[in-house]
This record gives sequence, structure tokens and C-alpha cells, in this order.
Amino acid sequence: MRQANTPNRRDTLTDALDGCASSSNTNRSCYPVSLTAFVQGQDASFIWNPTLSTFTKTNRVNITIYDGSDEWDGSIGPQNMILSYRNLPNPASGAGLLKVPVNDSWWGSKGAIWVGNVSYPFFWTIWGADETDTFTIGRQPMFAAIQTTLPDSVLATMKPTPISSGSVSAGSITPPPSSSASNTPKVDATSHVSANHTAVIAGVVCSLVGVALLLCLFLFIHRHRLKRRPPVNTLPDPMLNTGLHEKQPLQPPSKSALDLEMHRAHQRLQALRYELQAQPQTGTGAEGTNPGSLGSQNENAELRAQIQMLTAEVERLRSMGAEPPPAYSIQE
Repeated sequence: MRQANTPNRRDTLTDALDGCASSSNTNRSCYPVSLTAFVQGQDASFIWNPTLSTFTKTNRVNITIYDGSDEWDGSIGPQNMILSYRNLPNPASGAGLLKVPVNDSWWGSKGAIWVGNVSYPFFWTIWGADETDTFTIGRQPMFAAIQTTLPDSVLATMKPTPISSGSVSAGSITPPPSSSASNTPKVDATSHVSANHTAVIAGVVCSLVGVALLLCLFLFIHRHRLKRRPPVNTLPDPMLNTGLHEKQPLQPPSKSALDLEMHRAHQRLQALRYELQAQPQTGTGAEGTNPGSLGSQNENAELRAQIQMLTAEVERLRSMGAEPPPAYSIQE
């Protein structure tokens, strides 16, 4: 299944490109590693080792990207594949490199409900063109992709329609036909344009004044109606206290509803943990200073606080009878 982070795996893109094609490397890929994170709008890079015999047989490889959000219940399959690249050439020298933009196709339907920065797990698979057991032997380490805004397809529907330029221009004004050029006065196109512009501006001003007057009239009528409205008696009517308005006992939520809420809480908790792992680590230097940025510390603290709140919520649901997902345990 997932390959471990061995010394042959490189933590940076430059290191991976320099050393992935080494003859001592037995891994299928060198980048990304398990803590790598890509941001929406950037390119997600995948580096593989072209010297493996499984790739050099045909010098063709197949590469795919899977959404790993359903890994906890073991239901990952072809339905989770988001991108596929077939029969890519295996380089004769140097490491293999594939760059894929992190765009709308990565988020699916959940991208349209974006309310803040959130990370989702993904993983690559790679196998030779003549291999058959592609999913098991070709799966690579899990990495994270962070959605920072709404998908482009949603943002496009939110952009205002640009206002077209005025139809009046100097080029569109032509002098009237004349039968004699000697006794017909010349027409100044600039004066026509100025007059038309003045008329347009006057029309706009009159329209704004009319709208303002209508708004004032509406507010006056509305205020007059409020003054004439009789006061509302806010005291309870003893005649209506017949017991029909007594509070009914609340029914406890069903088992299926609790399990669904437990599933959603766990998915959010898993996403927060991936995002926390993707954040740069901070520490204390020799002089007692903190090399990490204050923004990174605050964001890490906020993520940990959210993880603690979600952990408490999972425990509350467990106490109410909700069953946790398979192979799930609370981690600090």
C-alpha cells in the first residue's frame, strides 16, 4: 500500500529532481512526501524514478490522482480518481516530472460550499504501461491540497456585467446629405458630441433626482403608517393559557443521525490535522528568539483549538451512542 518515507525520498522539489534517478533508489516516486501541501492556483508537482525496470520495459507510464477523503472507511476506488494521464514518456535521463494545476477539478461538488481555508488529502499512483495491479503497487504517499477560495466556475457567476460604452461618438455623427456643397454650412462634429453628452448627463441627473424623490415618499408613507398602527399588547392573554402551548418533550436524535454527525465531525477533524501537519514548524533559536513567523504560530494555535473542539464533539457524540468510524481513535 502506501510507501514509507525512506532516505531516498527527498523533502524538497530540487532535492527530488537531483537524486530521484539514482541507481540506488528503489522507490517509484520521490515527491511529494507525506507532509507536502499544495495551494489552490499553484502547480502540484510529481517526480518519479525512471530507472525502475517496470518503467524501462516500455518506457511508458500511467499516472493518476485520487481523492483520499474516504480512506478511513476503506471505500477508495475508481470513483475517487480525479485526474488520469496515460502513456506518458519515461525519460531516458534525469527524474520524471509531471506538473498539474490545482484547480476546480480537485474539489468536486464540495468546492462550492467553501467558507474558509481547508485542506483535503490526495495521493498519486504510478505504474508501468504493462503492469496490471495498478492501484495496490502504484499508490504513493498521501499529501494535502489547500482550497483558499471558491472555484473559478463559481466566481465567474458572481462577477458584475461590464457596462458597455455609450453609443454616441464623434465617428458615428455624419452631416446630413446636401445637394450643393457651395451653399451648405459645415457641421462641427465636436459640437454635436458635446451637446449629446450634455443631454445624457442631464438625463442621468434627472433620473437620480426622481429616484431620490420616490425614496423619500416611500419613507414618509412608511413612517406615517407606523405612527397610525395601534400598539401591540405584549402581555400574555390568560384566556389563551389552555395548556396547548406547553412545551413538548424533545425527542432524542436517532441512531442514524448521530452516526452521520459523527462521520462529518471526523472528516472535518481529519482535514484539520492534515492542514496542521502542512504548516511550517516553529522553534526557539539559540538567542531565545522565535524563528517562525507570528502568523504561523497564531494559525497553528487556531488549528489546535479547532482540533480540540472537534475532539470534544466526537466524545460527546460517542457518549450519546454514536459509533465511531472503523479503525478510528482520538489523537491529541
